[in-house]
Amino acid sequence: MRKEPFHGTWKLNIAASMLPFPAPRSVVLCIEVEEDRVRFTEKSVSSVGVSEIAKIEARFDNEAHPIIGSSIADGFAIRRVSSHEWETRGFKGGEAVFSAILLVSEDERSFREFGETTLDDGRRANVSLIYERCESETSANGGQEV
Repeated sequence: MRKEPFHGTWKLNIAASMLPFPAPRSVVLCIEVEEDRVRFTEKSVSSVGVSEIAKIEARFDNEAHPIIGSSIADGFAIRRVSSHEWETRGFKGGEAVFSAILLVSEDERSFREFGETTLDDGRRANVSLIYERCESETSANGGQEV
């Protein structure tokens, strides 16, 4: 069993996820946890083939921290509820654009992210994402799409 259940490389299971917008072609998320800090590197390919690499370095202090490289948000806040549950919020221009709860499964082979997001037209919609741990984990600095 891992010391930090979220630590590792995860791939979005698009078929198992529920999205209120066109599904991306792929998303690989690398999470590195060190004490009260977390680092995310998300490599994604949109439904129309646009690649994006978003990076976040944050503390578990529920305060906004910058996101680099994201078209969705420019700020991110996170709070650790327990070792297997986190709460997150995303901001763009100071306005909240998403909020989510992340829950790691008991076997730590997957996690579910569910919450609410703001669509392009300003409406709020529910979202549920299922991530599965990659068998061949890589570091966030050299993470590759699996």
